[in-house]
Amino acid sequence: MRGFNLPARLFAAGVLLALSGRAHAQRAVIYDDGLAAGWASYSWASVKLDDTALAHSSKEAISATVSAGSYGAIELRGAPFSGATYKALTFWINGGPTGGQNSLAVKASVNGKQQGGVPLPKLAAGTWTKIVVPFADLGIAATPNVTGFLIQNTDAGAAPVFYVDDIQMTTEKPASPTPPDPPAPAFNVHKGPVRPLAFTGVNISGGEFGDTKPGVTRIYGTNYTYPSTSELDYFAGKGVNIIRLPFRWTDLQPTLNSPLSQPVLDRIKGVVKDATGKGIVVILDPHDYARYYDQVIGGADVPDAAFADFWGKMAAQFKDNPRVWLGLMNEPHDLPKEQWVGSANAAIVGIRAAGAKNLILVPGISWTGAHSWIPSGNAEAMLGIKDSQSHYIIEAHQYLDSDSSGTHPTVVSTTIGSERLAQFTAWCRAHHQRAFLGEFGAAASQPAARATDDMLNFMEANRDVWVGFTWWSAGAWWSDYMFTVEPKKGQDRPQMSFLRPHLQKAPVGTKAARGGGGHT
Repeated sequence: MRGFNLPARLFAAGVLLALSGRAHAQRAVIYDDGLAAGWASYSWASVKLDDTALAHSSKEAISATVSAGSYGAIELRGAPFSGATYKALTFWINGGPTGGQNSLAVKASVNGKQQGGVPLPKLAAGTWTKIVVPFADLGIAATPNVTGFLIQNTDAGAAPVFYVDDIQMTTEKPASPTPPDPPAPAFNVHKGPVRPLAFTGVNISGGEFGDTKPGVTRIYGTNYTYPSTSELDYFAGKGVNIIRLPFRWTDLQPTLNSPLSQPVLDRIKGVVKDATGKGIVVILDPHDYARYYDQVIGGADVPDAAFADFWGKMAAQFKDNPRVWLGLMNEPHDLPKEQWVGSANAAIVGIRAAGAKNLILVPGISWTGAHSWIPSGNAEAMLGIKDSQSHYIIEAHQYLDSDSSGTHPTVVSTTIGSERLAQFTAWCRAHHQRAFLGEFGAAASQPAARATDDMLNFMEANRDVWVGFTWWSAGAWWSDYMFTVEPKKGQDRPQMSFLRPHLQKAPVGTKAARGGGGHT
């Protein structure tokens, strides 16, 4: 999505509370006038674990102050445990002298990965409020290896000092569980039978969040994240059989031509194993806009050989899994079309030299917009893409707002999707190319629902060209982003009703993507 390289900014800071503590008949104390025995602090924010300025029941509380754009957190770690052991997390929270903190949410962590969150009410100044969060709301009621809780600020703004005290887990069923949100409105605009495309899915965002800088190692779970098993299970249950997995090239290869970072690679391989084991195809997506630390690919600073080196090493890791597709790059822009084609061809040679026969997705320049395919010069330049295996397809993106950027909540019209895809589709057919819509999305409204339905109907009617699509976007860190389809408290987002008629009912094999044109 254009310009949306945001998201460590969405999670400016938080309070991570791991699980252990003094046991009582019906509860396990985590914090009460100090840390319980066996706990250790790994905090990296403006934090006091023994603040006497404001306490709930005794002399001390935990205080935290969140700076704008910071990634600080109070982190307290203990041994993993089963979510079936307890029923709820309880604690007292105070908005401090100013109050007004309205972007805090409680989350659980399983094997170090954040799960879905439960928003907290806006904090009042100088007032202690008891919070009871059922484990069921956190999605960990029967989950093994629960490793923590977070109280986290979910936007990029600062949060003035707030206080947390008397943190515990209880085995008693909460008397007043957190009420569920009302069901999201459904926009059921589609009429008549549907024959979905072969591959129907979503982007699951998070790996691309935040900025990268040379010499700075980003922290997993703080600066970026990848999909959890519960997310994959949810989307598979909806008929999603393909996901696009954004990540940053520089996380995997902090210096050009170096070995791939094993910890980052292992996390990506873990997601791939989990997803493909459920029958879901994974598109690997370096979400870098044809850049490496802000340097354009194909120039003197980032030569084509370095891009080929990266993709050769990645392809070698996944060449034995045909359910892994290789998306060369997210949205190349502001570089000559001939330069990009040369870089793409170099990467394709690197992939095939590694022995990989995986399907490759090749974007064009100008954000790979379908609407601008001809005026951008892509229509001419992309005929120069070469693949010794002839096993590639074109990746296009298309949004429905006024400038096709995906940054506005309104759609131009209810037919804008089919209109913007028409010339691109005709070009593909004329040149025996197949296509995949890697990004599209819209806010929750009746016109947007109709525009989305129109676009997907058009693609289904032109299935000789269109292989499938991935909606932008899902991901646990999006909070209330206008296009998100990440479930909230276990309930569908409104846009899921846009997609449901057009999603596959069961996973299909990768052979369905094979056919004529550039990927026989």
